Amino acid sequence: MRIPKAVSAEEIVWTKYGRCAFRQEFEMPDGKVSDFYLLKANSRPVIIFPVTTDRNVITINQFRFAANRVIRELPSGNAKEGQTPKDVARAELLEETGYEACKILTLGTEMWFDPASWRASATFVLAIDCKKVAEQKLDATESIEIDVMPLSKWLGEIKDGCITDMKSIAITLMAMPYL
Repeated sequence: MRIPKAVSAEEIVWTKYGRCAFRQEFEMPDGKVSDFYLLKANSRPVIIFPVTTDRNVITINQFRFAANRVIRELPSGNAKEGQTPKDVARAELLEETGYEACKILTLGTEMWFDPASWRASATFVLAIDCKKVAEQKLDATESIEIDVMPLSKWLGEIKDGCITDMKSIAITLMAMPYL
């Protein structure tokens, strides 16, 4: 397979909230040059599959601006300077849900959201034996309600099309062998 080659630097179009849009030219296999407008993030997001000691799934209902509606999904967050994926998972789980995990396992480290237009991959982690230890501490731009449910209900909602967040569906598949 002949692979397109980047022939220009990334030209930033805009930057905000740790994300940016950029333009970049690629030489196609036939020799023609095409420009692409792509998105990327400044840090790799961490997606968390949290389960309680009795194997209930800790889900969140969060208003998502791009979808312009509330989406049921799993907790997630972006790394701050010097944080490891496990640090991010512990901090975001506590902030978004008030739960703390006894153990965190890394499930995948380069899981792509949309490799056609989004130059960002995520790390998937499983948070095991989570216990409620605090109240939520949400960011000013977050609106989140917690919903703890049996794994069978979560899987049923995925099957029935109620869960529409692709990253939450993908991490569920990755977590199943450990549950």
